This record gives sequence, structure tokens and C-alpha cells, in this order.
Amino acid sequence: MTLMRIKVCVLVFCGLIFSSFNSWANETITADQRIKLCSFELSEEDRDAIGRVTYAEAGDQGDSGMAAVVHVILNRLISGEFGSSITQILNAKNQFEPATRAGGWKNLPSLTPRQRARIDTIINLSLDGRLPDLTNGSLYFQNPVIVAQREAAGQTPKGLIRFNGSTPAAVIRDHEFYSVIKNQKTIPVLVQAQKPPAPEPWDIYAIARRLNLQENASRDVFTRKATGVIQ
Repeated sequence: MTLMRIKVCVLVFCGLIFSSFNSWANETITADQRIKLCSFELSEEDRDAIGRVTYAEAGDQGDSGMAAVVHVILNRLISGEFGSSITQILNAKNQFEPATRAGGWKNLPSLTPRQRARIDTIINLSLDGRLPDLTNGSLYFQNPVIVAQREAAGQTPKGLIRFNGSTPAAVIRDHEFYSVIKNQKTIPVLVQAQKPPAPEPWDIYAIARRLNLQENASRDVFTRKATGVIQ
């Protein structure tokens, strides 16, 4: 594949995922959270770290599953309770299993250009306040089926399944997300997206973009049910 075709594929993909995310952007975001999100300036290394861990944790969970993990990482950064930097948060012992098993996020596989474009789109929309937090401000997540299997095999301590019976704030494919877990005093962080403003009558580009977003709404990569469960 030529370099030009790669660039075209990446641009097309980013357009599709942007359309999908924007079709969700119908909720409000608090002024305080918007200030915190917009104040973040993630370095190239930060983005690389988020991308590697996200793919290791949820590379098989679709766009919604990966966006959810990205939001958990950003929510932890906002909370300030898990570290003051992306590296501290991701390399914290027994917090993100792939990073812990690898001996640090830098030892996880590098991303392909397509994968990196996918992650950058999620990060950019999140920081811009245009991507809703599908996890409802979660700071923790797990695959309860895998945790149960490991507990049954004696590989993990008892009580870790659903964090000792905590109630998930969201269920997205195989993962359950929690804003608060039992025996943990944590204030939920709510990060949601703001609906984009209507285009000005003279802004032909913005009008065309909105029409394109509406036309592509049926191609949304997400499927959200009233129960709060995303498949």
C-alpha cells in the first residue's frame, strides 16, 4: 500500500469515527470538567502510553470499549488520586494488568499508524468535550467473567469479582465500569460531551459537515440501549 493510500485510509477512518462520536454528543458537560479537560496537554509519550494500554486492555472491545478505557484513564488523571501523570497512572502496580505484567507500558506492543489514528481521534474528541463519557465517570473496570475464572482457579484473592459486589456504572461489551467501589471512598468524576453548536447560516463548510454527520449516523460504531448496556 502506498503512502498516499495509507493517508487516505486514515483520513477516511477518522472521518467515520468522528461522525460516530458526534452522533453521541447530545449531553452537557460541567464547566469545571470542561476546564480540566481543556487544560490537559498530553505529550506524544502520553498518547503513546494511553494507546498501548488501551489496545492491550480493550483492543477486542470495539470503539466503544476502547473509548471507555481512555475515559477511565482521563478520569483518573482528573481525580488526582491515582498519580499526577499518565505514566504514573498506567504503571501503578496492579492497576492496569497488561502494563503490570509487561513491567511498564513501554514494554507493550507499539501501535500501527491506523491504530494510533484511532486512539488519537478518541483522545482528541474526549479532551475537546465532544465525546461523551460512556462509563459515567468510572475510575475502575474489569471483565467479571475472567476475574471469576481466576478466583475459581485460586489465582486471585476472593472478593475481587465486581469489586466485592459493587454496582457498575456502565457495562460495555465484556467490561463492567465502576465510578465507586465498595470500601473505597471516591467521588465520581462525570465527564460528558457538549452538543456542537448549530452552524451559522453563512458557514457552508459547517452546514455540509453537519449534513454529512446526519447522513452517516446509521453507520455509528456504537449501539446503546436504554438499560445502559452497550453491546
